[in-house]
Amino acid sequence: MRIYDYYKEKYPQFDWESLNHHGFHVAIMRIGLCKTHKRDGDGGLYNCEIVNNQVYGYLGTTGVQVKGYIDKEVEKEFIKSLEDGSFYKFAEECFYTRL
Repeated sequence: MRIYDYYKEKYPQFDWESLNHHGFHVAIMRIGLCKTHKRDGDGGLYNCEIVNNQVYGYLGTTGVQVKGYIDKEVEKEFIKSLEDGSFYKFAEECFYTRL
C-alpha cells in the first residue's frame, strides 16, 4: 500500500484529494517521515509504500529501493501540519522540485 493511501485511510478527515502525488512524496522525503536505516544512508525516502508491515522507499533518484521505517516523532509533526494546513502549502511548493 502506498504511503499516501495508508495515511488517507488512517486519517480520512484530511483533504487528500487536493495533494499532488509528486508534491506529496517529495514533501514526505524532505520532512523525513519515511527514513532509511543507517546502513543505507541517512535521510528520507521517496515514493514510500508499506508491504507486509514493512516500509520501503527509494533513495532519491537512484532507483534503488530499500527498507526503511516511519519516524514516529516526524509522524506526529506531519499530522499536526495536516491539521493546521501547513503541509498542503509545503507539498504544493515541493511539486515544483525536480529530483
